Amino acid sequence: MISQNTTIISKLNTLITEQKAIGDRIAKLEKNFETANNEQDFIKDIIKLIAKKLLVESIYLTHEDLRETTREFMSSKYPDFLKKFKKNQ
Repeated sequence: MISQNTTIISKLNTLITEQKAIGDRIAKLEKNFETANNEQDFIKDIIKLIAKKLLVESIYLTHEDLRETTREFMSSKYPDFLKKFKKNQ
C-alpha cells in the first residue's frame, strides 16, 4: 500500500512539473505573439506615415505651396469656416 502511494505521488509530481512547463511555454508563446502583433502594427503605421509624407512632397514642392493650396481651397469651398479658424488664432 505504501509502495502504491509513493508511486502515485511520484507520478502526480511528474504531472505537476510537466503542467508547469506547459504553462510556461504557453505564456512564452502568448508573449511572442503579442510582440509580433505590436511590431506589425508599428510597421504598418510607419508605412502609412511615410506614404502620406511622400504623397504630399510629390505634389507640393514646399510647405508654403501646401499652405497656399489649402488656403485657396478653404477660401473657395468653406469661407465661413476659414474665417472662424483665423479668429481663433
